[in-house]
Formats: sequence, structure tokens, C-alpha cells
Amino acid sequence: MSVYSDKAFGREHGLAVSEIQDSPHVSIERDCGDLSFQPSSVDLHLGGQFLEMHDQDEPIYVDQRSSYPRYDFATPNDDGYYEIDPNQFVLATTQEVVSLDETVVGFLWGRSSVGRLGLFVHNAGLVDSGYDGNLTLEIVNPTSNTIAVRRNEDCPDDSPRAYRTISSRLR
Repeated sequence: MSVYSDKAFGREHGLAVSEIQDSPHVSIERDCGDLSFQPSSVDLHLGGQFLEMHDQDEPIYVDQRSSYPRYDFATPNDDGYYEIDPNQFVLATTQEVVSLDETVVGFLWGRSSVGRLGLFVHNAGLVDSGYDGNLTLEIVNPTSNTIAVRRNEDCPDDSPRAYRTISSRLR
């Protein structure tokens, strides 16, 4: 497996990361605001939908779906912030819809600037070839501080893709 920088990818494949929207293999769509390109990646933005896991007294058995916890939709406060309490686990979505054909896989990592605040974006990290939909973010706050997050301000609250149902595969 190879990971290319913008320039190396362009030399090798005739396409720079910043030209990914012209690729027949990868599509990243955002209803509002521009895509944010880095030298070797595309920044994704936090959507406006959150699911909170309910605490339960019984253990969660990985091989028994009937033991899985419930999730409820949660809404941001009046200022548009969603507060993640200490030791809380939540699910969220990206604003972007990512589509990969069968020749491409993707990787998803949390930003280090957010990690330095103590907020961890966990997931399997691998976006399978053939995937098409919003990405689900698994967010954990292991600190003793409440951390407030907010969906990107350049998207209005009625942006249709920002409020799709959280799912590992939407289309």
C-alpha cells in the first residue's frame, strides 16, 4: 500500500488530492461551503446530528445484539454547541457524503488539534471500497472536562445532508 502526498500522487496518477472532485474513482460532496484540501488529505466537517448511548446496568455482549445499548438523538444547545461530557461516548456524522468506487479505499482519522484537547474521534479508520454515504464518527471524551463541539458555521441548519440518519452505509 502507498500513501501519496499531493505532488507525488499527481506525478504518479495524474491527479492531485486538490483535484479529487474531478476523479472518476472518488466523490466527496458537501451541500454548503467548500471542500478543505490538505497536501495529502481532505478535511471533513462535523455534521449536526448526534446520538447518545444510554448507560445500562447489564454488560454489553459483543456477540449478542439483544444486549446492545439504546441510542437517542441529541440536539445542540441554543448556541449551536453540542456538549460532550467527561467519559461520554457519542456518534456523529460528517457533513460530506463520500463515495468510493471498487478501486479505492479511504482512511479516516481525527484531527490532532482536536485530539490535543482530549477529544478522540475513533472508528475503524478504514473506509471500504464501494462505500457511499456520510461517515459515522465515534467520539469519546476521556477527560474530566466537558468539551463543546459545533457543526461548521458556513452550513445553515437546514442543510439536507447534515441531518441524514446516522448509519454506516446510507445509500
